[in-house]
Amino acid sequence: MEKKIHIVADIGNSRIKLLFENEYIAIENSLNWKSTINQILRELNKQVKFCYSSVNTSIEVELLNLLSNYQNVEILNANYLLSQQKIIDTSSVRGMGSDRILGLIRAISLNGYPVITIDLGTAVTINYADNGKCIGGAIFPGAETQKNSLINISEKLNIDKFDFSNNFYGNTTEQAINSGIFLSVIGGIEKSLEMAKTKFGENFLKNIYITGGTSPLFLKFIENKYTINYIPNLVLEGILELLKNYSN
Repeated sequence: MEKKIHIVADIGNSRIKLLFENEYIAIENSLNWKSTINQILRELNKQVKFCYSSVNTSIEVELLNLLSNYQNVEILNANYLLSQQKIIDTSSVRGMGSDRILGLIRAISLNGYPVITIDLGTAVTINYADNGKCIGGAIFPGAETQKNSLINISEKLNIDKFDFSNNFYGNTTEQAINSGIFLSVIGGIEKSLEMAKTKFGENFLKNIYITGGTSPLFLKFIENKYTINYIPNLVLEGILELLKNYSN
């Protein structure tokens, strides 16, 4: 029997991220992502197991409708695998999104406990786990979300791109916005890690993993103070980890 190709997908609020045969693709939800996925499936022309995680219901429905047109594609929701897994106990944390759990699963597989994951996407999520259990975490608006929220207040509070060269202050409105976003993201992360160190001890910070679309913008500033493991595809690799252990 021909071995199936695994395509894993992380459907986020802003982008769809795909990983297959060591190739990574990220597509903005606002762009023509369907044509890209159709092209991938046509070019592969093989039996495919398509496993996905989603926090975006509308895009998920559209994707499932697209995949249903392919007889060679087996569809698997990562939530099913998460319901089977014994890697981490999340029962004490209510409403935890699959992307947060998947990131932790991959991080745990790399170096065990304790572990902290930081995902810088539409939202910044910080997640803590130790002794086989997820302790909880923090969620606050990501850089793009903050940028867009300011535009909604006034068109004068608009910036064309992120520029964190001035860091903590700015003498123009654009520089001040960049500084404010920088300070809120970096400050939120560093304060969370500082409090984790105080509560759980310095050893708790030995395995910190960072991921997410805007993480390259902030990584060098966090690395100055902490030892950080940067894994761009942490959530997608978490899905692969589950497929390896809990799927035929």
